[in-house]
Amino acid sequence: MSYDINEINGMFTEDERRAGIVGIYFGADDNKEDDDGDDNNDDVEVDEAYEQQLKQESEERERIRLGQEAIAVKAIAGARSTVEIRQRMIRLLHKDHLEYAISRYALHEDLPTAYTAICKERNCLEILIKGMLRKNCNIDLTTKIVGEIENLCVNIRRNESNQIVYTRVSKIQKYIHKKVNLATGENSHLKLPVRNMKNLLSTARLHLSIIDLETKDHEYLEKIRSLTAQAVELEDSHSDDKVESTIYWNNTLSSKSYYPKWRVRHLRHIEHYFKQDIRSALTMLESLNNDEPVTSSRETAIRIYCDLIRT
Repeated sequence: MSYDINEINGMFTEDERRAGIVGIYFGADDNKEDDDGDDNNDDVEVDEAYEQQLKQESEERERIRLGQEAIAVKAIAGARSTVEIRQRMIRLLHKDHLEYAISRYALHEDLPTAYTAICKERNCLEILIKGMLRKNCNIDLTTKIVGEIENLCVNIRRNESNQIVYTRVSKIQKYIHKKVNLATGENSHLKLPVRNMKNLLSTARLHLSIIDLETKDHEYLEKIRSLTAQAVELEDSHSDDKVESTIYWNNTLSSKSYYPKWRVRHLRHIEHYFKQDIRSALTMLESLNNDEPVTSSRETAIRIYCDLIRT
């Protein structure tokens, strides 16, 4: 007597079918010898394919490692001191991973594409300030105002007093507030479009972080990095105390409610937005001993750079 598939399914529960009761009930093919032979052949083929895959992956990793090593060797070729090796390798890491950091920063700050598109432009600050005054504040850009903006931006980028990015950007905010209040009355700055101002300040911070990385020397970057870390620690420690939030209150005209914990991230440098393995590599490079032989420092720096391919 034969059964169709519907009849068979109706005779057993789903659990019984999964357990193989159907095969037992109707009689299964017990040709174990042939089945075992096929299974063994399948296992051999799988093992060979897996070994081949592992070999290909190993060869690809080695190819990438050699490529990384060549890049690192070229970057520090001719370096005569550990200090110089450190500076060159850190600059190389910055160059390699800056675009990722910019994208991550833009995501955290919810920056529109139009703003991130100009963050690496040399005249980014001028574009931002002129745009805000003209489009959002209806202020005529006279020759005098244009000159003020250019001088302000040059001094901010030059940063001869070694101020952190947050403080330098606050000068832009103060300048815009001052111009708006002079043009339309006291406290007019409080009516500025919040979203536009927020985008301007976020982009300005990003721009200055990039300019610092690309144009400043190691000593300067170390100083700014240290001052930024101190500012973050100070703000974070006073996160429940608005009065003692000196970084913010000394650098703004705003009278709006403010709590430091919300703004700690605005103090952070662009390096904060690198991946963790890159930040760890930067820390290791910073810890290179200046008293070590140059050959030893060179080998260590190359190894740190090449090890990044494992992550």
